[in-house]
Amino acid sequence: MSVRPYREIHRRKCRQIHVGAVPIGGDAPIAVQSMTNTLTSDARATIDQIRKLEEAGADIVRVSCPDEESTAALKTIVRAAKVPIAIATDSNPGSSPVTSPLLMLNMACTLFRLTPEEALAGVTRHAATALGLSASHGTLEIGKSADFCAWDIERPAELAYRIGFNPCSVVVQAGLPIRMADLGR
Repeated sequence: MSVRPYREIHRRKCRQIHVGAVPIGGDAPIAVQSMTNTLTSDARATIDQIRKLEEAGADIVRVSCPDEESTAALKTIVRAAKVPIAIATDSNPGSSPVTSPLLMLNMACTLFRLTPEEALAGVTRHAATALGLSASHGTLEIGKSADFCAWDIERPAELAYRIGFNPCSVVVQAGLPIRMADLGR
């Protein structure tokens, strides 16, 4: 027992996750989070509030998109705030029950108006960062795990355009090609 027991914080043991580069849970320090209370459709006011929260020390700022106007404004907000967006493809019933990265690319481009390149960064580099795996995954670099798909396309937009189309020509896991038959094709 300490001299000031009212200052002791008893934390429930839990698994650590990452929200962007911010570790949450486990032995991570307590993170400060807040949420904007502007109309998200008012991009300028939302961006100003995000910047004020960042200046005040917020580690995480949440923004809601309750309607189409807010969703349309999110593209402007994300670009102005320099916030990386991770696009969920983890087949997690609690956050993303979708198993198709191509469908998620389509949704990111059509619903959130991201460019195909921004959406690809969301399912690769930013997703690895959100999961705390950016040291070993998310980009193709010497020393990182070589887990990737090779797509038979001419430009990235083709990945987000057609629903139900899978131009995957080969999957490489841990640097070894996996036969397409092994993937159930």
